[in-house]
Amino acid sequence: MRVAPVEELIVERVLISRYPGDYPPAAECARKLIAAALLAEVETDWAEVKRLAQGPEYANWRDIKATVYEQARALQVRSPYDPDA
Repeated sequence: MRVAPVEELIVERVLISRYPGDYPPAAECARKLIAAALLAEVETDWAEVKRLAQGPEYANWRDIKATVYEQARALQVRSPYDPDA
């Protein structure tokens, strides 16, 4: 059994939430994973999230960045992708 790293789960859930069409259960899962990561409930390598999202397998960096910012605002925490972070 292989347990996927949280970084891969985040990128995958965001992709599934939008492709081939909007899928609200995956979007909710992505938001929960991102919230847990932003609140340090799970150790997350944000550089790895970005690397995966920019790669050809997922190519969803824009969606990842927007979703992370959205969750950071909702939780009133700083996004790991803020230039000042």
